[in-house]
Amino acid sequence: MNATINQSINVSINQSSFFSEHFPRVVERTQELVTAPSHFPDMIWMIIPLVAITFIMTFYFSTHKFEKMGWDTAVCNSMVGLFVAMDLLRYMYNTTSPGSIQNWFIDPIEILVILFVVAESLFLVLTEWTHFLPQKIAFFISSPLPVNLTSYVVMAIIYTDVPVDWYTLVSALVLFFVLLLVLQIIKIVINVEEKRKLAKSND
Repeated sequence: MNATINQSINVSINQSSFFSEHFPRVVERTQELVTAPSHFPDMIWMIIPLVAITFIMTFYFSTHKFEKMGWDTAVCNSMVGLFVAMDLLRYMYNTTSPGSIQNWFIDPIEILVILFVVAESLFLVLTEWTHFLPQKIAFFISSPLPVNLTSYVVMAIIYTDVPVDWYTLVSALVLFFVLLLVLQIIKIVINVEEKRKLAKSND
């Protein structure tokens, strides 16, 4: 009995220490990702198109709910990572004056992150070109939010030297679910408004 009680107390203490130690670091890392453009305004030039595409496509498919995303759209979405990777290579090239390809290899982690984005984009393009993955899975992972958020997080890593660790991964997932919730709310609002307009026109 005492052993069971002690075990329960130890579990509670471990859970408490876990949240007290790791939760604040996740919050801090999430803030770093969100505020990255304010510290590095050059990021904004690439962020604006990513944000615009994400919200415009959400508005479009919410307004035209009988239209569905196609394989061609999925392929185009997947290529966004390639464009972002090219811009990041440009940024790293120009971190010295004059620019140098050697800058790409100063931090092996950063170049590996960029290569990961390139590989991910090429993999998605290939699987969508050949219709290898099931349609629902392919269209979800190639929709604007996952693709553009991945690009944004990688940009934050390169521009602001955010560490590549579990905290960054968890923070990215937090941002994903928060933005997914926001987009779902937008869809619901648009659908309610469309139904209201339709009901009004039928009166």
